[in-house]
Amino acid sequence: MYPSLPKLHWNLRMVAAQRGVWKSVTLQNMLAARGHRYSAGKMSALWNGKFQTIKPDDLAALCVTLNCEIGELLSFEPAQTVEPGTRLSLGTTTRETQELSE
Repeated sequence: MYPSLPKLHWNLRMVAAQRGVWKSVTLQNMLAARGHRYSAGKMSALWNGKFQTIKPDDLAALCVTLNCEIGELLSFEPAQTVEPGTRLSLGTTTRETQELSE
């Protein structure tokens, strides 16, 4: 048995939608009203979850603006144990993954 990798999920769009915010530009304007200005490119990356890093200040600004907790924006899916030969999400089997790492 081999552990798979844990996963982090970025839930900004879902959290925003639960609060009636359906467009990134609406959230961008809400953030700007609180003094947090983001470029269209950065806002798009945050909205679509295509960023490489996020600063704690940005997380705090999103949480305050959306009245949510960090745990709502980021959810963690722990690693699960898989049987040898089980297909992993990248199209390799656990046996192939083990061979690649050796």
